[in-house]
Amino acid sequence: MGKSDFAKNVSQSPVEIDLCVATTEEILGEKGRSGTLSEIYVGITGRMGGEILPAEVGPQLRSQYADQPNGEWLLIAMEPIKNSDGDLSVFRVDRDGGDLWLGTSYDNPDDVWGFDCRWVFARPRCK
Repeated sequence: MGKSDFAKNVSQSPVEIDLCVATTEEILGEKGRSGTLSEIYVGITGRMGGEILPAEVGPQLRSQYADQPNGEWLLIAMEPIKNSDGDLSVFRVDRDGGDLWLGTSYDNPDDVWGFDCRWVFARPRCK
C-alpha cells in the first residue's frame, strides 16, 4: 500500500460507497462464462450499471468485514496497481482457516477470470 500507484488515489476525506457483489457469470450475463478483466469491467459499468472502485476499498473492506465467512474470497473491481514485484494486481479480501487476509491477485491483460469469481464493485447512489 506504500506504492505510488496506491497512495496517489487515496481519498483525503471519508467517502461512503454502496458495494455490490456478483460473480463473473452474473456480470457477463451468461451461465458458465469466464472473462478477461476488461470484459468484466464493461459488464459492471454497462450491463450491471455499477462503477469500478478506488483501490483503497480493498484495505477498507478488509478492516470492516470482520465477520467474513470462512472460505469466502472477494476480488475488488479496481484499476490494477503494481504489487511489490512490479506485477499488475487487484486486491483480494478473503478468510481462510479463520484468518482474515488482504492479498492481491495478478492481472495480466490475457488472464481469464473464472465464472465463479466474486467481484466487489460500487452501486451508483440514488440522489
